[in-house]
Amino acid sequence: MTKVTGANGIERDEEMPDDDDEIQLSEWQEQVKTWKQDEAVIKQQIAATISDSLFMKIRGKGSASKIWEALIANFQNNSRMISVDL
Repeated sequence: MTKVTGANGIERDEEMPDDDDEIQLSEWQEQVKTWKQDEAVIKQQIAATISDSLFMKIRGKGSASKIWEALIANFQNNSRMISVDL
């Protein structure tokens, strides 16, 4: 344990990270990096396969999962409209 003084001036005991913590942090950082790269690839693949007008509707959704959900909702609504017209 190490004494640490916080921003409020209060001193407290705090455990210092050991080698296992450092390894876990490094692994986690690598997983986050991989996830972000995969997320970007998926978003790019979606954008490349839909029309510009549809892309403008879904571009602000954030994650690839939210974009996919918006696309599903869009196409389900279109399917309902087409079946009503028939």
